[in-house]
Amino acid sequence: MAFLPILLAVVLTACGLEGIVPRPDSGTEGTEGIKPRSDTGKLDGIALRTVPDTGKTFTGTLRVGVHSKQWMKDPYPPDGKWYEPYHPMKTRSKAFMERYPGVMIEFVDVDYDKNFKQLLQDPSQMPDVMELTVNEARLPMRDHLISLADHVEDMEGWQGDYMKLIEFAEFDGEPYLLPLTSNPVMTFYIVDIFDNFGIEKPREGWTWDDFVRISRQLIDAGFSVWPGPFVNEIEPIINAFGGRYTDERGRFVGAMDSPDTVNAFVWYAEMFSAVTTPDQWPNPVVFEKRALTIDRATRVAQDYLRVAVAPIPDAADGRRYNNSLMTGLAITKHSRQPELAWEYIKFMLGESSEEAIDAVVDYTFGDTVTFAAFGRKPETLEELKQWMRHEITISPPASFDFAWTDQYRPSSTPFRPFKQYYEYVDAGFAQTDLSLWAKEVESYAEVFAGTDASGGSGGGTTE
Repeated sequence: MAFLPILLAVVLTACGLEGIVPRPDSGTEGTEGIKPRSDTGKLDGIALRTVPDTGKTFTGTLRVGVHSKQWMKDPYPPDGKWYEPYHPMKTRSKAFMERYPGVMIEFVDVDYDKNFKQLLQDPSQMPDVMELTVNEARLPMRDHLISLADHVEDMEGWQGDYMKLIEFAEFDGEPYLLPLTSNPVMTFYIVDIFDNFGIEKPREGWTWDDFVRISRQLIDAGFSVWPGPFVNEIEPIINAFGGRYTDERGRFVGAMDSPDTVNAFVWYAEMFSAVTTPDQWPNPVVFEKRALTIDRATRVAQDYLRVAVAPIPDAADGRRYNNSLMTGLAITKHSRQPELAWEYIKFMLGESSEEAIDAVVDYTFGDTVTFAAFGRKPETLEELKQWMRHEITISPPASFDFAWTDQYRPSSTPFRPFKQYYEYVDAGFAQTDLSLWAKEVESYAEVFAGTDASGGSGGGTTE
């Protein structure tokens, strides 16, 4: 691990965000109630899945806009990126072309900072199908998408867990976006540390009070704790403490600075101060000593062979609040082949709720290091995927998840340095700063939607 301090510096410089540190590890091991399945842990599982023959024939090119960690300027076929040979979305797309030999799938990388705005300026260039975050769909892309309500109504097999995901992604009371990826928050811990020091392990049903007590035991034993400090990872804790970032209309002002949310941030700051110190953001030495982490499910550590997984803690009311970094597939109004576009989306997800949930989990992993590393420890990967199948059904989209930047996107919105969270123990300071922060995010959302104070118009509004 001699390379880790260098890697940390590179990551921090690239992010350009004060206080941001590399994301902590993830992994799994045995947890009660999880039953292994024989069809998981296989990179080709989705590609080999069969679907009923529809008897339909299609021809032509279907352009699919996707988010990609390695952006490519020009369109490319499913196997056009040699460094993504096992990405399940690409292998499944190849299977679609085999089903319909007259069809060619052409991928177009879509990135908010590179070509997203150009597509809005010239909608005729938009792909037939686009992968979007919920906020990308409901704000700048709102006027460019077709409602999928009639199609979804016909998909009786999606009733159940996958329908919960569809409802999470709805806006204006209709489904425009069908969830493709969902990255919830999970707990990861290094098993041998807990065993050697006789410390109680995280489990389903543990609470935030348990989290503080266990964290203090780890700190006393010389280890560190890393609760994900990005604003999207904090949201489930704020919800658990009785606060919320937005109201029913998606507005931040009046919700993020409400008395309940201010109190929740004060409680969060007290907990944050009890289990972390300002000096650890960032500190490679402290990072390497972490024994307990709360972070996104797809984060992998160099210690994946030592790691186990558990859900995040429950609130005092016995409910577990979570959120996800979610993307989905939408059909644009500018598609030349909307029927083919729908057939493609349906093929990608499957005919039943169980198939769709499995697909979302596998697409979320993609070909990340997490999937490959845990593939060398199948039982760990299996448990992580089992937990994800459940957690995504209780995890609405993160409120601050606007533009897609990468799969761990800390948020493209105005943010606060991690060290400032400690100051929220002062309720007066918290009230003042959260009011300012809510206004900043509200202004950002208006610009993001395509409407600013000068009267310029774009896709949607934050109403």
